[in-house]
Order: sequence, then C-alpha cells, then structure tokens
Amino acid sequence: MVEVMTDELDVILRTEPARPGVILEKDGTTPRSVFNPHLYSDVYERVIRHPRLLNAVEELLGEQAYCYQLAINCKAAFNGDVWFWHQDYPTYRFDDNIAEPRMVNTLIFLDEVTHVNGPLMIVPGSHHLEPVKTEETTGGTSYTLRYATPDAIESEVRRGGLEVPTGPAGSASIPGALVNGTTTAYRPRALSADGRRVFFDSEDSLVGGDTNSRPDVYEWEAFGAGSCTAKPGCVSLVSGGRGDGGTFLDASADGVDAFFLTGDSLVASDPGSIDAYDARVGGGLPEPQAPIPCNGDACQSLPNSPEDPTAGTSVETPGNPPPHYAKERHRRHHKHRHHHRGHRRKGSR
Repeated sequence: MVEVMTDELDVILRTEPARPGVILEKDGTTPRSVFNPHLYSDVYERVIRHPRLLNAVEELLGEQAYCYQLAINCKAAFNGDVWFWHQDYPTYRFDDNIAEPRMVNTLIFLDEVTHVNGPLMIVPGSHHLEPVKTEETTGGTSYTLRYATPDAIESEVRRGGLEVPTGPAGSASIPGALVNGTTTAYRPRALSADGRRVFFDSEDSLVGGDTNSRPDVYEWEAFGAGSCTAKPGCVSLVSGGRGDGGTFLDASADGVDAFFLTGDSLVASDPGSIDAYDARVGGGLPEPQAPIPCNGDACQSLPNSPEDPTAGTSVETPGNPPPHYAKERHRRHHKHRHHHRGHRRKGSR
C-alpha cells in the first residue's frame, strides 16, 4: 500500500502543469505539501475509504464520517522549511466556519519516522484548548496560516509535555487516542520541560570546534538559559566534535544532563569502543583514581578459564558408575612345609 501511495505521489509531483493543491516551499521549486489529492487520484480516494482507517475514526466519533481534508507533507531533508507550532482547528473555525471540533486527525507515515529526521511533535491534551483567533502570517510557510503564540506554546508544553509519533513506513497514528494505552514505549526527551533547551544531532559544523564532518550532538539554549546571552538563543556542541562524533540518547527533564553515545575516548579511563556519556551542566563524574600497582605474586596473570565440559543432561546415559572402594589387604600366612626324611613304616602307604 505504501509503495502504491508514494509512486502515485511521484506522478502527481511530476505532472505539468502542476495539479491544484500542490504547494511549494519559499524557494519556489521544492514541494512542500499536496492538498486533497483524493479529489482527482483514485489511489488516494481509496486510501480515505480504507476500512482500517475509517472504522477507527467512526468508532471514536460515534457516527459516520467524511474526509474534510487530505494533505501530504513532503518534508525536504536538511534545508527544508519548518512548520511552526500551530493548531489546526482555529483555522477551520475562523476561516472555514466549522462550528465544532468534532474532527479526527489520522497520520500515515509514507517513510520511516524517527526522533532525528524532523518528526511531528504534539502536546497531549492541547485539543481541549479554546480556539484563539491569532493573526494570519506567512512567517513559516509559503501560504498564510494562524500560528500559536509563544506564550501558549510554552504554557502547553509545561502542562502536557511532548509526544513524538514515530514508526516504520506504512504505520498509522491517531493523535489523541493514546489514552487507550496502545503505547507504553519510552521516548527520549529532546526538549527540556521548560522549553528552553533542545538537543539534536547534526552533520553540519554549527560551531568552530566541530571538525570531524560526522554527526554530533548539539544543544540550543534560549536567551537567558544557562550561559546564553545572545538573542534569540545559543547553539553549543555537546559531543566531542572530533573522531567518530556522537548520537543523542536522552536528556533529563531540566536539560541539565544530556546523554549521548560516542566511540571517542573523552576521558582517560575510557579505553575505546562505544560508550554512553553524560554531558552535565557544571561538570560530570570525576576521573576514577588510578589502580594501585601490583607487587610480587600479585602481578601474576590470571589463570585461563577452565574448559567448558560437554553437557550430558540432555543425553540418556546409564549414569555415573558406582563408587569403588579398595578392599583392605590382609597378609596371608603360609604354612611352612617341612620335609622329613625317615624310614617308611610297614603298612603305611
């Protein structure tokens, strides 16, 4: 199904003149979104009627449903335009005159979505907010959209935290339905609870100390957070920036601890291989003390481990032989034979 959808998308994007609803990024050439392809594409018309999607949506709403809008977001790698924080319903309410938010968003991943390839981030419970009519702007896209205010974003992230729907190509998600307990997997924290620190991986050398041309772990701090004195924020290198680089693992809720993997030996006690490090504000763990040198017999190398005997519990055998005890040997006393020479008596035989 996914291959059919992506092949159809390629056909739509190659069509000249461009199909209605094909939106380009600000550079005028890179595809950004395709709106409502189900109106002219048989493939996507069948997608919106797929029983596995439609049945789940109608079960949540408790009534029959129709497709109000279908959008395919083509996120360009590395240098693509961003999607600023926003809510969909205020646009539907104030521009499309939809009186009630009895709507369900369904996400279908056409590519694998991970935490490090620009995934969608959502705030659980934010669909309960009253719609606010913010100003329309083209600040983040090539078309007008109503974005959430910075104060609303910070308040909601503090309240509900962040969720990042991820999964392989072909998987689907219905944001807001997670209360059913369909997922208990732990998701790494890339954004601090106060929203003022963000951790991410980048192959680009964003600071002068990054010289390895490999992915490294970076931190963005908002103005006034930590040691950042520049507006709107500061970018700093978390991993070494040399050798093998690093991969972000997780961070503490306050952003003070950032955990990452690297094959570089960042402390003297690390002999090599790949290890997990904690980059902590104010310093990490102290270097361990050097081992006490050995003296005399203590310097002997450890003996080799014994050979592993062949297991015999799975093979039917007569078992161990009975124990054998050596019998005590008694000294045998021999009778001495005496030979007498004499005369034979008469009558004797």
